Amino acid sequence: MENLLTRNSKLSKASVYTVNFGIPALKTCPMADKCKAYCYATKGAYAWPVVKAAYERRFQATKQEDFDVRIVEEIARRPLIEAVRIHDAGDFYNKEYLFAWMRIANTMPERTFYFYTKRVSMVKDQHIFMPKNLIPIYSIGGTEDRHIRTDKDRHSKIFDSLEALEAEGYVNATEDDTVAWQSTNNKIGLVIH
Repeated sequence: MENLLTRNSKLSKASVYTVNFGIPALKTCPMADKCKAYCYATKGAYAWPVVKAAYERRFQATKQEDFDVRIVEEIARRPLIEAVRIHDAGDFYNKEYLFAWMRIANTMPERTFYFYTKRVSMVKDQHIFMPKNLIPIYSIGGTEDRHIRTDKDRHSKIFDSLEALEAEGYVNATEDDTVAWQSTNNKIGLVIH
């Protein structure tokens, strides 16, 4: 059976052994807005036919009844996995899919699961049910930016330079994504690819 969890070049540099799960960008990003213009997940290797096909296979896997079971079994087979980044590309395309990841996190409380999302209101609606090991990072640049409390919510913002990121008091997660979920600073900065 094909592995659903992979490691991209950024996550292979992370200070914690982290894998990622991705589905097609834009196609699964109903709240995308300004970010469409600079979406890294539509360029480079993401545009290669073999990579696009793999992301599509994972997207189709999310629609199967055994999706959460497959993910849990794969993590159990790979004991080095400490963290899972949900969506190096893509987003929660509906509530049922979010619920699947909530079940996965509940099943594996010893692992950390985190995700960047523009589905701010949908995720916030589930806040009281969200497992503690499932960490949302709200991404600025979507249609629901008005729902992001930048003074309280863990959120991310894209910058043109490291200097601009630091000037606004954001922590740099460009090279090591572990910072995105481990930092005590809720302001997560990323320098544009």
